[in-house]
Amino acid sequence: MYNKFIILFTITLGLLSNCINSGYTNGLGPEGLLYSNYKIGLSGNNNPTVIYSKVGRACVTRYLFLMTFGEAGVYEAATEGQVKDIKSIDREVLNILSIYTEACTVVRGN
Repeated sequence: MYNKFIILFTITLGLLSNCINSGYTNGLGPEGLLYSNYKIGLSGNNNPTVIYSKVGRACVTRYLFLMTFGEAGVYEAATEGQVKDIKSIDREVLNILSIYTEACTVVRGN
């Protein structure tokens, strides 16, 4: 009986850990189980000293693994910021206790 409980517990823990901490999903980078807040430069000039005249953000937000909303495409971000000439594309991710997660595409340009 004890061995069956250990096996069931191990399988359940393995399945839940894959649901909560999805790791390197879709190029987002590592996700912390309790907290994550990072930026990844995807393309273009990601030099922080270069200032562009326009910035657009488009985000996807997830609540409690139950609901996900938003459009985080490059087109949506460029449209939101009225960026016609895209110079860089970045990804910003915020995760708090795996209850609230936001992944944003950020475009910069003129």
